[in-house]
Amino acid sequence: MPINDSIHVLMSTVQTYMEELGVELDCKDLESIVFLLYYSLKPYGRYFHSIDHALDLTIQNNPEISLAALFHDLIYYQIDRGFNNLVEPIVRQVVREEKREAGQVGKVFLLNDFEKSDLELHINLNIFGLHSGQELSPYAGLNEFLSSLVMTRTLSPYLSIKQITQMIVFIEGTIPFRGKGVDQRDYFYQLSEKLQETNRLFDLGFTPQEISQTIREAVALSNRDVMNFSEEDTRDFLDNTWDLIPETNVSLRSNELYTIKDYRIAIEKMDNFFTYLDPLNIFHQYENVPSTKELEEINQRAAHNLSISRIYLKVKYITAVILEAFAEESGGDCPICYFMGELPREDEKIKRLETYLPEVCGTLIDDRNPLVWQLLDQGRNRESSFDIKHAPLSLFLYAECNDNELSELYHFAKQMTNQHVSPELLINSLPSRIRVTIARSLSEMAPSRKAILSHYLS
Repeated sequence: MPINDSIHVLMSTVQTYMEELGVELDCKDLESIVFLLYYSLKPYGRYFHSIDHALDLTIQNNPEISLAALFHDLIYYQIDRGFNNLVEPIVRQVVREEKREAGQVGKVFLLNDFEKSDLELHINLNIFGLHSGQELSPYAGLNEFLSSLVMTRTLSPYLSIKQITQMIVFIEGTIPFRGKGVDQRDYFYQLSEKLQETNRLFDLGFTPQEISQTIREAVALSNRDVMNFSEEDTRDFLDNTWDLIPETNVSLRSNELYTIKDYRIAIEKMDNFFTYLDPLNIFHQYENVPSTKELEEINQRAAHNLSISRIYLKVKYITAVILEAFAEESGGDCPICYFMGELPREDEKIKRLETYLPEVCGTLIDDRNPLVWQLLDQGRNRESSFDIKHAPLSLFLYAECNDNELSELYHFAKQMTNQHVSPELLINSLPSRIRVTIARSLSEMAPSRKAILSHYLS
């Protein structure tokens, strides 16, 4: 799909699915729906949760689940830094914000009172298991709930309440990374119970077979939404990961106008996320959908990708903290390009830190993980907007340190970022061969700091 043609693809897609549901929209109504989707999914900062991602989740000849897929990421509070002008009038009817410091998103709470006659809202609240006055977490349902609500208000003039309820269930199912319940059953069995209760409470007319089919389709959408975790090639998985980083780290959206500390914080957040993510909480199963064999296969691939990516991110994190320590000790935080060099540009010779590093042996060192080595040496499959795809300084560290040394450096790095040890102590904890090499290379990159950096050359 041509990148500039997304609005026309959206237009034909929405029109097709509505016609499949027996709805013929006039031009004004069709444009109203499509422009809402376009202005919500297109903004700068939507590197992954974009129009393309929404379209990728649609399924031919399944209009309900496809329309839900188009709306499921409509609101992404922490990426968009709030609500856009088109969705704000809808969400303000049900939530209030408590603003934080400038440049940061606030807390979002449901209002304390709702009209009892607002059937659409109460179905949303029931399916999502929410109650009035509750704080909505950006990481546990805020985006999905409000996206579902906007979808409900937008499409309810054209569709039955039963169809809308199905689509609410589909969007609720895309809340990611939920474990099993106290009964050790998959979460989607709880979602089935919510739908059954909602069906009884509001007399929606679902048969047991329709409830079962709705939950199976919700599982299928949920799994497709996170299917990148099961990529066959870990490099492809990390490409998607690198698209996510600038979404949740606003400073990294400005090409090279971010600092070393900005970069370290972003890598640290992703490292923490991968460290605590249970690969068994990524994909779901309900009534043998997907089959047990298929679930085992995608779980195994996800576990493999996470295991490799955890090592990769830990090395990248150590590297970022070391750079931050040298920056703090030599004059303070600075643009990362001053230490690392600007991002390469075609047919231009750019001064880069790796020019001053010793050449790492082209063959794998015996005790190093070959996949991690390949990722650091050859890189991910795609360049990103804020980072080169390979990691020469991290490769140097990975080649020079054994596992015990890397573990110790990771521990020291955590202590420094938690302000339990000083940057100077971290630098002095480095093996001398690493400390001297990095200090010498940085002296070449940052001549204004050469006198201070030279203190670490002995």
